[in-house]
Amino acid sequence: MGLVSLPLAQAMIRPLGKSLTFHGKGTTIVLSMQEGNEIEKFAVLEDRLNEILKGYTALKEEKESIFSQMREQKEEVEKLRGEISTLKNERLEIRTRIDRLIERLEGIPLDLDR
Repeated sequence: MGLVSLPLAQAMIRPLGKSLTFHGKGTTIVLSMQEGNEIEKFAVLEDRLNEILKGYTALKEEKESIFSQMREQKEEVEKLRGEISTLKNERLEIRTRIDRLIERLEGIPLDLDR
């Protein structure tokens, strides 16, 4: 509904029960209190919807942050798995070298009689 501008001398405002009636030159506008309540209800609904949208946006941002952290943690886990594998291989290589050294030492005759 558009706004109607009426000169004060031409407009009459009369409260009639639960409504206001605006009479002007060739124009009559009636606003009921019920319409006012509907507008108030709509404003409350709009406020609630805005709160829901803010909450939704906040949850969406939090979800993205959590997924980002998960991706970073998965990358860290893969890196650590690689390091563990490398360390296991190094340990196996060192164990093999020590076993060979022990075998060589066992092969050396010890003359304790001298």
